[in-house]
Amino acid sequence: MIDTTHRSIAVAALVVAVAVTTAAAPVVAATAGTDGRTLDSQDQPRMQLGSATVDPGETTTVELATDATGVAGYQANVTFDPAVVSVESVAGSDSFGDPVVNVNNDEGWVFVTQSQVDGTDEPVLATITFAAVGDDGARSSLGFVDEETVLNDADSTTVEVSLSPGEVTVAAGDVSSDASGSDSSNEDSQNDVDKQKSDASDGGGGGGPLGGVDPVVVGGGAAALGGTAAAGVYLGQRLG
Repeated sequence: MIDTTHRSIAVAALVVAVAVTTAAAPVVAATAGTDGRTLDSQDQPRMQLGSATVDPGETTTVELATDATGVAGYQANVTFDPAVVSVESVAGSDSFGDPVVNVNNDEGWVFVTQSQVDGTDEPVLATITFAAVGDDGARSSLGFVDEETVLNDADSTTVEVSLSPGEVTVAAGDVSSDASGSDSSNEDSQNDVDKQKSDASDGGGGGGPLGGVDPVVVGGGAAALGGTAAAGVYLGQRLG
């Protein structure tokens, strides 16, 4: 005769043991790459934007950089709050020359792209100078348009990266006054008016949102990223 009581106890103990073992198993966080691969987020290099605090009415510069290796080309569409900051200028770095730039300060984005023959490790890709146009204490996040942001190596192969945003904060504080007690902001405003009058008398001066950069079309409407054609860019308008 089978002892059903002892058998039931043994089965129950086995179920408990399996449940405890399953609960104790480590969970590994992973992300899905755009090509279908699953990547451990800790192993994936990053493309990141810097953060900064800027005085009201002043400018500050942040870096667009990556810790990826073998980078030969990039494109990035960086977003910002146009009520807080505006793009004054964009420049290259020791690793990459000045990028092709497409900026829209009304909508709050700046598209940059550049490439070269050889890859480089952990480069600063470009620097972006922002002017504070918002109120004291205002903040603008600096983000990416994912589908318009990519790195490639010298073989035109996409380098998978995660994207890390930045932030620009307008410092809180009173308007500074000079030693005579006059409000320096009033003097600056008057200087701006005088300059506009002078420009008008000279026939006016050119200059777009990047300080006089002429509109350009790259590669007949396509910007090459290490041999891979990206969307064409025209200053003030992205081309399809």
